[in-house]
Amino acid sequence: MHASDLARDALQAGHVIADRYVNSVIANHAAVHDLDNDAVTTAIAPFTRYLTAPDLTVYLHTSPAELARRMRAKPDQTRSDRDLLTDPELLRRLQDRYDQVAASDPTARHLQTSGRTPADLAELVTGMLPALAAQG
Repeated sequence: MHASDLARDALQAGHVIADRYVNSVIANHAAVHDLDNDAVTTAIAPFTRYLTAPDLTVYLHTSPAELARRMRAKPDQTRSDRDLLTDPELLRRLQDRYDQVAASDPTARHLQTSGRTPADLAELVTGMLPALAAQG
């Protein structure tokens, strides 16, 4: 809810880009607790009307091998990172839950991250914004 408040305020001045929002919460919690997405969606339902709805949600895709390589290289590895690296079933569930959320998301756009730098991805995402404004 706090992130939504910040986004709502920032939208007064322009675009807002958030790393992880409602669909990420749904997919991550469902995967970690081995639930389906509907169970998490139901749990947060009392709050969703308050949340600012995104106009665009970018889903980043990479292979499990590339993801593992990137996570091992992170200097600030978290417990969640280590869990994903040691539990291939958790990673499979996580990717599955994200695929399910994205399939029903009318704001979804997909980007393959393999072979692309963070700067490349930022350019591709910001390039989506004018097209989004033209639709609107």
